[in-house]
Amino acid sequence: MKHILFGLLFFGLVELALLVKAGEVFGTWFPIAAVVLSMAAGVFLIRYYGLQTLRRVAEILRTGLPPVEHPSAGLVGVLAGILLILPGFLSDLCAILLLVPAARRRIASLVGWRAHWVASGRRSARAGGKGPVIEAEAVEILHEIGSTPPVERASPWRR
Repeated sequence: MKHILFGLLFFGLVELALLVKAGEVFGTWFPIAAVVLSMAAGVFLIRYYGLQTLRRVAEILRTGLPPVEHPSAGLVGVLAGILLILPGFLSDLCAILLLVPAARRRIASLVGWRAHWVASGRRSARAGGKGPVIEAEAVEILHEIGSTPPVERASPWRR
């Protein structure tokens, strides 16, 4: 945890140093304009990839067919949008790298693999990870026609 916090602090300091240096080299208005434009682009990307991902998930749920491409590819686009919203040039560079299709596919496959690994690990830990899975259908038989109904017992399972 300390390493993550130290990394985020270091990242923020590098971003701040790059903004100050850009202000010295290009003047005050260039970094301000660059940050505002990158924030607008980030909002557009989050909106575009977020809606696109929601449409894909809705289509998968409606048809029941497996996705054609990795479902986490849209999430990588949303991540690029979030990085563009953060003020600074280093986060913008990372976001631009995420928008390159080859890099996006690579990161999406890594994210998808980890999500699958975590989900399967949780599922096997819950079920104990042993034994077959048996699918069944429950049918409740109240009583035969013409016979006396069964005696009702006070059961916590009936309401």
